[in-house]
Amino acid sequence: MSLVNFLILPFSSKSVYLGLSGNYLVGMDSSVFNMESLKVLDLEDNSVRELPSEFHSRSILEELYVSHNKLKRLPKQIFQFQHLEILWLYDNELSSTLPSEIGNLKSLVELDLEANFFTGYIPTELFQLTSLETLYMYDNILSGEVSPLFSQLEKISIVDLDTNYFSGTIPSDIGNCRNLTELYLHDNEITGQLPETLSDLSKLKVFDVSLNYLNSTIIEGMGMLTNL
Repeated sequence: MSLVNFLILPFSSKSVYLGLSGNYLVGMDSSVFNMESLKVLDLEDNSVRELPSEFHSRSILEELYVSHNKLKRLPKQIFQFQHLEILWLYDNELSSTLPSEIGNLKSLVELDLEANFFTGYIPTELFQLTSLETLYMYDNILSGEVSPLFSQLEKISIVDLDTNYFSGTIPSDIGNCRNLTELYLHDNEITGQLPETLSDLSKLKVFDVSLNYLNSTIIEGMGMLTNL
């Protein structure tokens, strides 16, 4: 019997929280995701290389933590969790483009994908996640322009795109993200001038565009941002 199965079998299907962090797990049986009452699954700090590809379509999972593992790919079935609010996948070995199916996670509030090897553009489907409040994509290989579609994320509070390959200018539409408190664009390839609409972000506390190629002067309205 494998270590994974030994850990799983004693748990009731009625469990709401299952914490398996800080062990030596290398895999996960699909029965874990099929526990009918499970809302929180914590697999952080293991050596999980792959998640099962067969999930219960009626899963009520709300929080999934799989950070600090060795995941190399994501099964598309993971994007069927309609109740998922928190998804942490940082510090793995994920190296694909971001799948368009991410737009299916309509309840998502917090998404952490930092410290992986994701490539390509941010899919437009991500900007359909209107409940999203925090987005961490630091330290990947993402490229393209900072999308004006960020303005569709009305609840977004924290955006961290540090240490990628984003280029072009910061879109003026960013000024429509009125709940934005932290915006990190450090160490990219952003050019041009800062948009004047930044002065509309009255809740902004952190704004980092260091190590880019900006040629702008400080915009006049920045002095009105009293939280900076």
